[in-house]
Amino acid sequence: MISKLAPMAALYHENSSICRDTLSQDLESIQAFLGDDELIRQAMTGHKTYPIEHRVPLGSSGRLREPKTSLFDALRSRRTIRRFSEASLSLDELKMLLTASFGQTGTLQHPSDPDLTQPLRAYPSGGALYPVEIYLANHRVDGLRAGIHHLNVVDNCLELVTEDAGRVEAAGQAILAGESDSKPALTFIFTILWKHVLTKYGERGYRIALLETGHVVQNLLLVAASMKLAALPIAGFDDRRIGTALDLKFGVEDVVYVAAVGKG
Repeated sequence: MISKLAPMAALYHENSSICRDTLSQDLESIQAFLGDDELIRQAMTGHKTYPIEHRVPLGSSGRLREPKTSLFDALRSRRTIRRFSEASLSLDELKMLLTASFGQTGTLQHPSDPDLTQPLRAYPSGGALYPVEIYLANHRVDGLRAGIHHLNVVDNCLELVTEDAGRVEAAGQAILAGESDSKPALTFIFTILWKHVLTKYGERGYRIALLETGHVVQNLLLVAASMKLAALPIAGFDDRRIGTALDLKFGVEDVVYVAAVGKG
């Protein structure tokens, strides 16, 4: 059935499948990665950053007023909301949303260098490689400069990518018609830096990266629900327009998911 409905998807699924006959070949890239300390070091330290002159520190979620909603209540109350009010988010609300959804939760030590550690995050990642990058277009967050920002999880801050109003607007308008009825306070954009996952996992890495993106966005949706915010996961968007707004190098880093968040 899949070969008739989406032949390219069927071809990829078959060629990234793991089976007993090809297992040794599938493991070659993993074994090569695990045997190369320098590759591991690059994976642990090679996170994406932007110039430091326009950074907003996020602090720890413990310093913010955490919502009292339980996980079970958040799971039951989560809904896809397509209409947003014109109310703004506060900077503290944004900080809570970011640190609770994507923030650091522990550390991982380099296997042969005790002085090198990597922050672990609030979502699972194949091999703790964290190929997903997180951006947000600020439409209505009080106390945050208008523009597109990048979340630097390692340094626990937001980094300004651009204040260009045209690029911010392009990022927000790249959502296809029918996905949302109004403009949210924030448009989240999730990309994948392919080298971080494909170096180790080869063809299978594409699946692993997309699975991770799903984990990331589900965290965002549940935290938003616990904060009584409206959230909309979006698969229908103009890949090229958003990628251009972020000044991405296509094929190196690509947009794979978008989410809108605001007041309902």
